[in-house]
Amino acid sequence: MPIRIKPIYRLAPCVLTFEDIQKIATLVDMEFPVATFSANDKIWEIYEETREPFLTAISQRDVLDLLEIKANDNVSGDAREVKIIFSGDEAKVTCMADPKHERWFEHFINDLERCIHPPTLLQLMTYNYRYQNVISTALMVALPISVSLSRSTPYCKIVIRQKPPDPFIENIKANIVSNIIWAVGVFVFGVLATVVTQQLLKK
Repeated sequence: MPIRIKPIYRLAPCVLTFEDIQKIATLVDMEFPVATFSANDKIWEIYEETREPFLTAISQRDVLDLLEIKANDNVSGDAREVKIIFSGDEAKVTCMADPKHERWFEHFINDLERCIHPPTLLQLMTYNYRYQNVISTALMVALPISVSLSRSTPYCKIVIRQKPPDPFIENIKANIVSNIIWAVGVFVFGVLATVVTQQLLKK
């Protein structure tokens, strides 16, 4: 039975600028002889184009909803394939290769992560709450504002012709939401504690 690595590496929430995409495209072109690039927004799409036409086309957009890169090195007979996806729902790299390329894949991921901007505090807060412990999960269920926040905050924000979010403004937004969540959480805890205490006193 053939053996190969087929890992799916999930990247953290992030912000991508046009300069970041240029760096990623350069990295992919250096590593693979064949690479195609796709992207779309709400009303526009470019599909499986080569690097330069792709970069020229997306440079005229404001934001993107999806960036997808497919690359392979099947020409040399030493097969390696990667698929990279950045979207509002996820950021991940899928690799299909011989096990001997495991170390190469680790270095490729490190180089890729250096090409992207870190997430805003609002992104971190949204997606950390989504995957935290049971208490945070229960709190999210109790707070409609948290659900609304997770729907409106993209996992990967792709900004082409707009400035990336101002960290100061994002911190203010995140602090406001955090304070609301904390206040409601304290209120819910107080109500539960009161109910439990009343039940104990009845007994």
